[in-house]
Amino acid sequence: MPALFDLALPRCPAPYTSVIFSDESSQQAIHFCVFGGLYFWCPNEECKSEIAKLESGLAALKLEYGLRLVKWEDVTTPSRKLEGYKALISYLASYRLPLKQRIGFKCLVVDTHKYPLDEKEITGRDPLVGYLKYYTVFLTNGIMLAQRGYYYDITVDDFSSRPPKYDSQSLAKHVEGRYVRIGKKRDLRQRHSELRTAKEEESNLLQMVDVLTGAVAFCWNDGMSRDSRRSVGMKELVAVIQKSYGRKLSENSKPKGQFVVWKFIPSDYEGPSPTAPGVVINYP
Repeated sequence: MPALFDLALPRCPAPYTSVIFSDESSQQAIHFCVFGGLYFWCPNEECKSEIAKLESGLAALKLEYGLRLVKWEDVTTPSRKLEGYKALISYLASYRLPLKQRIGFKCLVVDTHKYPLDEKEITGRDPLVGYLKYYTVFLTNGIMLAQRGYYYDITVDDFSSRPPKYDSQSLAKHVEGRYVRIGKKRDLRQRHSELRTAKEEESNLLQMVDVLTGAVAFCWNDGMSRDSRRSVGMKELVAVIQKSYGRKLSENSKPKGQFVVWKFIPSDYEGPSPTAPGVVINYP
């Protein structure tokens, strides 16, 4: 892991904030693990109000369809509940912020057959180390370095119960440190990001990240070939996601756009190992 960064430093004076809500899916998957995030940017003073508007809009739809906690693993067979999930996807995909930009979604797909989270030389057989490494690469190279010059307000699903070496504060320090190092920031008397956790049941945006990330993991782990009763509703929801965003979830996509699927390829990195500190050549 790179050297840790002092999170007590004052925030940088950037006038805009990039808001990121992030989660992962299939960490214990047989094949593909996925790290995903919703993100958008707005003036600093409008951040809280924009998040509140989004949360309120999603909450109203959930109430209309009688939904409580929205999660990919709870997608059901065709029903009013499933129609509610479809309505939430359509709402999120078509939502426009005041400056007319849409909310982006990006995910990192990791082939754990080739690059296991508990790889011996990189992680010392510790999957939590691998988890933090990939999560750090996803947030910094996947989203932050594609939007240089912002302040980054990151919310991830709560895992604060983990030991200090693996908790959210550790992730926050590694994310800030990697961004500063790769972005070649010269003024180290300020920080460029803050990362907090939230309980999924208290954040509709985190719930939507769970659904989108879970859908991508479902497709990459051969879910579309399943014929179980439960998979019927999941396939229907995947179809709605693909239509709403104009992208196939099972394919590596172009590095720019509203919905990006980024497959981890180690040749894109410089360094002794796929997850060691390095430079991503062509993303995005």
